[in-house]
Amino acid sequence: MYFHHGYIPHPYSIFKKTKKLSPGNRLEINLKSKNIVISPYWSILEAFNKPKLSISYEEASEELEKLLISSFNYRMIADVPVGVFLSGGYDSSCVTALIQKILPNNSKRLLLI
Repeated sequence: MYFHHGYIPHPYSIFKKTKKLSPGNRLEINLKSKNIVISPYWSILEAFNKPKLSISYEEASEELEKLLISSFNYRMIADVPVGVFLSGGYDSSCVTALIQKILPNNSKRLLLI
């Protein structure tokens, strides 16, 4: 399967007697009752069928920046410098630029790699 697809699709795995979960699912195990429950936490159809927002490009851009900054602030809580791997692509450049924007000018918390 790996040579055919370039990856191992679910539910198969490279390990014996081991299976993958389907995308968008979670597995819960009750250790007392040894009960296993697999349930979806996300569905592509639900996401696709949600009503579309009618906001301007500028509003969408501002909201995206707020969400990204909120996410970065949450993940920047550390007692050591945080590293950012720069590949030179748009995503790593965006992450680095926004983190630099929210950190104090003389901050030594961000390590660019």
